[in-house]
Amino acid sequence: MSYIELCHFATLYPQRVLKLVFLDAAYDNSSPEYKPIQEKNPLRNIIPAWPDDDPNTIEDYIVTLKRFSPALAVIWGEVMDEQTRHTVRITPEGKVVDKMSDAIYKAINDTFTSYVPEYSNIQAPVLSIYAIRDGSDFLSADYMTDEQKTKVMDYFRTVLTPFQKRTIRQFQRNLPQAKIMEIPKGHHYCFIKQEELVFGEMRKFLLEA
Repeated sequence: MSYIELCHFATLYPQRVLKLVFLDAAYDNSSPEYKPIQEKNPLRNIIPAWPDDDPNTIEDYIVTLKRFSPALAVIWGEVMDEQTRHTVRITPEGKVVDKMSDAIYKAINDTFTSYVPEYSNIQAPVLSIYAIRDGSDFLSADYMTDEQKTKVMDYFRTVLTPFQKRTIRQFQRNLPQAKIMEIPKGHHYCFIKQEELVFGEMRKFLLEA
């Protein structure tokens, strides 16, 4: 979503934008290729469904979230704990649930998959950091078989990474002024897992004349 926000803001108010930094965000999800790539992801059929009986405490909610999202568990810490406290609510029955309604979720997802980046109107210098994920952060020792783990790793290696590379090349063609940085074995939350590297590159880019 930050990709949409940054692109659209830079289009509406170019005079207010000095530089743009995309943190593993510069992906055109309106591309015809995006949906088929997602549908090939074996995780869709491996990750367990959220339990019908919602957790009774925020602590239990976090445990459940981390179990079903190994990639989040890898980078979890106090910051994620705090964020979660602001994104959940307690029902009258005492259950902890996500604050976001289905209607809002659908509106966001529809925007996410339909927005066509307004590249031609972006005038500011751009740094786009890409996390080239190898799939290891998505593996679970709790509920995945060895065969499922192999399928996940193969998907990232043979399907998702080539798609990322094509996306990067297309982004560079659309924004030739952009500086591209790739993080091998990166994490979508690269600003947490690869914090020093990302902070250093951002700082250098933002201080350049």
